[in-house]
Amino acid sequence: MSISYLKKVFERIERLDSISVQLLRVTNNKEGTKYFARQIEVQPEEELDEFINTVCEKYTKDLSLTEPVDEYKGDIVKGVIYKLPVSDEMISEYYQTLDMIVANPSTEGDVIMREWNALLIKGKIMIDDEEQEVKLISMKSPVSVLTN
Repeated sequence: MSISYLKKVFERIERLDSISVQLLRVTNNKEGTKYFARQIEVQPEEELDEFINTVCEKYTKDLSLTEPVDEYKGDIVKGVIYKLPVSDEMISEYYQTLDMIVANPSTEGDVIMREWNALLIKGKIMIDDEEQEVKLISMKSPVSVLTN
């Protein structure tokens, strides 16, 4: 993956199709990591489009096509962009579990009185004449993210 590919993805996100917006609850304890997803609707839909466009602008405005994309090895240096394949042993089991949960999220139950600690927006875009699934995950309280 290169910066130019990443930029291409963000440029096409404004045409995201089959959008699913989900609140996530991630819990870690001695039994492991567990995920719960609750699909929501954002009304009016223009608000969601505006939010997605704001995210894209934020992450692409300072991208230089000459910046490298480094392999993630466990440490973080500010200003460096990292990549980590979902098949990497550090995350593969967690990603597979999360992927199964967000493929079939709950659509019932209280949204407001629950504790959510992540927001996921997923959909499909066309890149180089091929349909690609994109997942944007924010590990912040989605209530404050959606409010702001």
